[in-house]
Amino acid sequence: MAQVVETEGPATINREWGKRRITVQCNVRGRDVGSFVAEAQKKIAAQVKLPTGYGIEWGGQFENMERANQRLRFIVPMALGLIFVLLYFSLAPCGTSSS
Repeated sequence: MAQVVETEGPATINREWGKRRITVQCNVRGRDVGSFVAEAQKKIAAQVKLPTGYGIEWGGQFENMERANQRLRFIVPMALGLIFVLLYFSLAPCGTSSS
């Protein structure tokens, strides 16, 4: 599933919101990010027991994709509804008769 490469980096302790933070990065090739993250989340949930106080956050391109999907879940139905309303009012008979 992965090729693990150990590299040397700065000897610092990163903190965010008063908690220690470590970042694990990966590049996804040959498949979409969403399916990769879904598979990784399943495997981590099944095989990794996190101690109390530890957590996992998924970020990067996946986070941006999720944010865009949430926006689209709202925008697309609203746009379709607006189109149907405009079509109804432009094509519906007026109800007035001419004499």
